[in-house]
Amino acid sequence: MFKSGKRAHGALCLAASVIALTLSAPWLAYAKPVASPTKRISSASTVRQAPGLLNQFGKEDSGSLSAISPSGKPLGKCPLKHTDVKAEISGFVSRVKVIQQFQNPFPEKIEAVYTFPLSESGAVDEMLMKVGNRTIRGEIKKREEAREIYERAKAQGHTASLLDQERTNIFTQSVANIKPGETIEITISYVDLLPYEAGNFSFVFPTVVGPRFIPGQALGNQGTGWASDTDKVPDASRITPPVTPKGTRAGHDISISLDIDAGVPILDLQSKLHEVTITKNGDRKAVVALKDMETIPNKDFVLSWQVAGEKLKSGYLTHKTGDKGYFSLMILPPKRVTPETVAPKEMIFLIDCSGSQSGAPLEKAKETMSYILDHMNANDTFQVIAFNNQQTVLFDKPEVADSSMRAQARKFIAGLSANGGTWMAPAVEKACAIPAD
Repeated sequence: MFKSGKRAHGALCLAASVIALTLSAPWLAYAKPVASPTKRISSASTVRQAPGLLNQFGKEDSGSLSAISPSGKPLGKCPLKHTDVKAEISGFVSRVKVIQQFQNPFPEKIEAVYTFPLSESGAVDEMLMKVGNRTIRGEIKKREEAREIYERAKAQGHTASLLDQERTNIFTQSVANIKPGETIEITISYVDLLPYEAGNFSFVFPTVVGPRFIPGQALGNQGTGWASDTDKVPDASRITPPVTPKGTRAGHDISISLDIDAGVPILDLQSKLHEVTITKNGDRKAVVALKDMETIPNKDFVLSWQVAGEKLKSGYLTHKTGDKGYFSLMILPPKRVTPETVAPKEMIFLIDCSGSQSGAPLEKAKETMSYILDHMNANDTFQVIAFNNQQTVLFDKPEVADSSMRAQARKFIAGLSANGGTWMAPAVEKACAIPAD
């Protein structure tokens, strides 16, 4: 498995017998040689154009997924027919396969270039290209090396595929020499960790690369996007896919299905942006799919499910391959934590009472300390150290935050005044010298 960096430094390539995958993104693949020059397809994971964007993004048809000849003449619809997303979720880990089907509807061979988003935290670890009955596997190569292999295969008439990572969440798929009527299937696989918030796990599959601000002086175009490369964003044309004009849609569709094994009971499943079908298998497993398998990819797919309950929960997942296997143990905190169940804390507060803190700074510190004292749990312990060029300690040792100790602390804090110099180090040393509770 490889994990991409902040910027793309590599590529993946697939070829008939030469297979290469580059660190941080291009994959290359090629198969049978064919004759005649290659037409070019410019396509993208598009968004609907908002009012006022037309002049910024170029001519009216810039949002369509279309084939373009070497002379720049539009040839027709984009060859990307369909995107199929299959995700297997085990606890907090997802294994996602993205299957893209390209087809050439023209009487000449073409090249398809398709910009699309993926999870910015995912790690792409496999790319496959299927041409007829042949399946070719990709390997990671350095970006420049993968591009060179791809261009050489394209020039020789081989069917070739190259996957470039432009940003952590933006990829470009190039497929060269697609023969008339031929269908090419590209499969990209990645692993991702699911975010956990407020007792819920969520799975997000991005479907749109949105418009972005591109500063700087225009320098030319190396990609097929609406923006020119600039001195500030040298690859702008590779990260700005065409924008679908108002009133139109992208030329392809998407299907998404998830096979979930949460490891613990699932309490709720929600998809707020798309209609889905949900088939449960027991209390911890479910199969979720888009209700319309030909959904237009114009907004991200977001599915969330609640796993936390009122009490601490645990579960486990197992996996076995041959005679080897492993297990994952999951421990989930309760949905709500009450003061009675919170582990006691020991808190040491240092208050700067030097002359520079006179007025509002010290008053705000007193106000903050008053709030903290009001919200401590009954079994917490605390200590207060005030300092300027001297140190004044409230207690001999940290005390339990009962009503008596809190009253003493409020009186101590109310009596603080700003004067003297600022000598922080002895106060910090005194705080660090307090034995651990």
